[in-house]
Amino acid sequence: MKRVFCGYIILSLIILFVSLFLGDCKKPERIVKVITLDVLEENISYDEVVLKGEIIDIGKGAVTDYGIAFRNTEQSGSSFTNISPGSAVAEAVFEISLSNPLPNTLYEFKAYASVSTETIYGKIKTFTSLELKVPVLTTTQVTGISMDSAKAGGYISDNCGSEITGRGICWNTTENPTILDQKTIDLNPGTGSFVNYLSGLDPATTYFVRAYATNSTGTAYGNQVSFKTLSPTIPVITTAEVTGITTYTAVSGGDITSDGGSEITTRGICWNTDENPTIENNIGYTDEGSGDGTFTSTIINLEQGTTYYVRAYATNSVGTGYGIQVMFKTLEEYGNYITYGDGVTDIDGNNYTTVIIGGQEWMAENLCTTNYKDGTNMSTGGDDTNWQTATSGAYAVYPDYLVDGISSDMQMRETYGLLYNWHAVNNSSGLCPDGWRVPTNEDWNQLTEYLINNYDEMNTDNVGNKLKSCRQIDSPLGGDCATDEQPLWGADDTQYGTDNFGFSAFPGGHRSTEGHYFNFKYYGYWWSSTEYEESTAYSRVLDFQSGDVGVSTDDKKYGYSVRCLKD
Repeated sequence: MKRVFCGYIILSLIILFVSLFLGDCKKPERIVKVITLDVLEENISYDEVVLKGEIIDIGKGAVTDYGIAFRNTEQSGSSFTNISPGSAVAEAVFEISLSNPLPNTLYEFKAYASVSTETIYGKIKTFTSLELKVPVLTTTQVTGISMDSAKAGGYISDNCGSEITGRGICWNTTENPTILDQKTIDLNPGTGSFVNYLSGLDPATTYFVRAYATNSTGTAYGNQVSFKTLSPTIPVITTAEVTGITTYTAVSGGDITSDGGSEITTRGICWNTDENPTIENNIGYTDEGSGDGTFTSTIINLEQGTTYYVRAYATNSVGTGYGIQVMFKTLEEYGNYITYGDGVTDIDGNNYTTVIIGGQEWMAENLCTTNYKDGTNMSTGGDDTNWQTATSGAYAVYPDYLVDGISSDMQMRETYGLLYNWHAVNNSSGLCPDGWRVPTNEDWNQLTEYLINNYDEMNTDNVGNKLKSCRQIDSPLGGDCATDEQPLWGADDTQYGTDNFGFSAFPGGHRSTEGHYFNFKYYGYWWSSTEYEESTAYSRVLDFQSGDVGVSTDDKKYGYSVRCLKD
């Protein structure tokens, strides 16, 4: 019994001890857990390496710091350096960037997290930084190819961790050119695209081209591209305007704008009475020696009154190039028989050149007086209504705003004269200067009949051209005759004035019976003093598209030009 009692006492003591011991001990806190993640290949570059870790359990304690610790294993005695991402702690993957790692170097790294005074680390892992290499680049296609130049370029996609210190294009006539051959040096080294100009090339030659780029490691080359420079061509030349046209001579020339890549050995002009003359098919040519640029040639031994075709030419090793054909016509021999009169002055003080043709002395300019010869003032035509209803003499000025190249009434008067109704022509006070008259219909007939009957080359179809001024747009006579400045005739392909006797008729147009203005630059109208019917009178007309002298009977209300004839 005593033994059993003792056993109870011992058991009770044991239970009391255990309960006291367990009651005084606290359960330990759960600690943060962190792991180190492997480095992916795409996270390693020349400039940086991205290192990652992951907090998989934040634990119960307060995390005071976390990040990646790394060290260079190739530096003796190097210790780990901590880099924290700086963001709030969370159970997630985190990363840091290791900038500018040493090339081709083994690094160790491990994730870490600190709680109070204790730091927990993940496993140590390693990576090797990239090895520096020569740049990566391609050669672009060659463009702008000429006989002696071209454009080539490249694209540097990666400097491979080292600054580009030089780039450009190298070329040779043999394959795989290097910077020891011909090369360009680009003034803006760096990555990306560039284009350089290749010069001093030989014509019709195949070249091999490669882009190059240099960094601290060395020089790399792009893919090879080949091209062929253009072959020489015949020269490019323009034919000069024909000027200084006389009965038997003229002047032309040329301008060589390209030698075609080959030296000019001969240049000049050639001409013929047939179109498209050449140095093999002509009736004459000049040789102005070698060289490019402009030159002048004199055309000789021509026939009077003949149409010729001229082309400038230039010859190099490839062949002969020709300019555009230019046509001109020599003057007819009688074109030099202009006999000038003494001239005349009207009541307003306007002076006129005069010419003598077959015994008649004509004004060589249109009348522009505003007063009759006795000093009586003449009425202006006024507006359309006043012009329509006028029964006495009146004049009008063709409006300058309707005409290119004429800027005022005064310039119009001095250049083309005034337009008069027939009442002014027939006024008893006299329209023409003293000793002069407005020609009759018979006076006009005498003029044209004299020309037709005394010159074999003249007939009813061309006599008007002999009286027209030669100033015309695109006149085939060239020189001062071919003009776009006032005064002038409108252009026509076949009809043009030659002004063989200095009559110098210009197309001043007319004012209609309604007061409107028409036909300036294309038609010239001149009154005669001969009445046809009560409301009409005889006139003469010259047409830019016809060579004859037209005879018409027109309403006396028309406004026409006037040429005076000496009594």
